[in-house]
Amino acid sequence: MITYMFGFMLSTVIVLLAYYKESLNISGSVSAIIIGTLLYHYGGPYFFFVLISFFVLSGVVGYSKDNAPSNRNALQVISNSLLALLFAMIYSYQDTQIYAVLFFVSIGVSASDTWSSEIGKCSKNDPYHILKWRRVDKGLSGGVSLLGLLGAIAASLLYSLMAIVIIRDFYYILLIFGFSFLGSIIDSILGVFQVKFRDSETGKVVEKKSETSVYYSGIKFLTNSGVNFISNLMIVLIVYFYFY
Repeated sequence: MITYMFGFMLSTVIVLLAYYKESLNISGSVSAIIIGTLLYHYGGPYFFFVLISFFVLSGVVGYSKDNAPSNRNALQVISNSLLALLFAMIYSYQDTQIYAVLFFVSIGVSASDTWSSEIGKCSKNDPYHILKWRRVDKGLSGGVSLLGLLGAIAASLLYSLMAIVIIRDFYYILLIFGFSFLGSIIDSILGVFQVKFRDSETGKVVEKKSETSVYYSGIKFLTNSGVNFISNLMIVLIVYFYFY
């Protein structure tokens, strides 16, 4: 009960700061508090710190005076942290190292994708379509750039190194690095099929529906949160079946 209470209080303080900075909306704040509380109880302080570092560093990497506040909702929070919470819970009961590996891989995939997108926006040139290899507008899913790939590598490296505190096998550390980076590539490929809209006023292709936008391409129910969750799920399943 004490770990629940401490996890709840710590999560609430951090989430209130994020809400103040408009990094989370109300639904995102509630889901973040719930996930943070459960993760602290089952995973302990270090797993909690790893997850919080993902959200904090993602906000720092994506910070720009020109960018609107992210205001992540519940779906966005859950798509990036639910699987990590699940593996932390299983690890607390089974204490089998594979579940610790899966926890860090899940966080690593989310971080590498986020860093790739945010850092890639700083590139002077438009990114390339990952399948057709032609220029596409910045910020659209399915585009890759050298700067974005370097961002994905940096995030994958960071979370593989953070895993050393729990996992001492260097081979597992390499796996976390490799599969975290691979997750960002799969995310970009799936992003090609993400629903997109054309703004009737500007003529630009966008990912968020508005009053002035109409359907343009992609699977209508596949949003960015869906892409993030599916790519994360695909990678952790690949890692799991690699071991078994």
